[in-house]
Formats: sequence, structure tokens, C-alpha cells
Amino acid sequence: LEVAKTRVQSRKPSNQIQNNERAFIFSKTIACLLRIIKNEGLLTLFKGIDAKLFNSVSSGFIYFYAYSMFQAQAKKMLKHKKLPVLINLLAAALAGAVNMILTLPIDNICARLQTEKTNFVNGKRSVLSV
Repeated sequence: LEVAKTRVQSRKPSNQIQNNERAFIFSKTIACLLRIIKNEGLLTLFKGIDAKLFNSVSSGFIYFYAYSMFQAQAKKMLKHKKLPVLINLLAAALAGAVNMILTLPIDNICARLQTEKTNFVNGKRSVLSV
């Protein structure tokens, strides 16, 4: 579904979608999914999976590493073993910002891989297309 969702989203900015069109988003996604399978093959649905997997793993690692670093720094500065909720929320927000800054390029690569159409050479799927 990720490839179909990305292609549907790349067609028209969400702020330009009219209220009466919102009900058709699901059916557009299913239609896109079926069109991709028919025209480009089932394997196309896994396009960009390596970049997406790398993005997910690195994102989780970066977020939790940054969060634990911010927490440790706050505990050191405040000299508390248990941090207040507000400080934990701030650490989480900062970790999320660091995560987004570092993984956004990978996410853009994933989106570009998923929006490209599969190439065919002499009627057969190109090895380099998936």
C-alpha cells in the first residue's frame, strides 16, 4: 500500500482536495494499487523497500539514542534521578527534531523511488527497476 499511497499523494496536494473528493481517496488508492499490479507487476509494490527499511531502522535508532542523550544531559544538569514530565516531553521533542533532520533525506529518496514507474526493456522488467 505504501507505493500506491505515495503515488496518490504525489498527484495533487492535499490542500487542493475538495471536501467531496475526500470520500474517494480510499477508492483512488485501491484503483492505483490495482493499476500498478496490472501495468507494472506485483513486485513494483515493493519498490524502495530497502530505502524504507533503512529509514525505519535508522529513524528508531536515532530517535531513542537522541532521547536518552537529552535525558541524561537533563539529569546531569538538574541533578535529579527522576525528571519532571515537562523535561521528558522537551527531550522527546528535541529527539524528534534531530531524528527528522537526519532522516528526511532518506524519506525523500523513498518517495522518489516509489513514485517512479517501473522500467521495462524489450517487454521484460528491467533488473535495475525494482
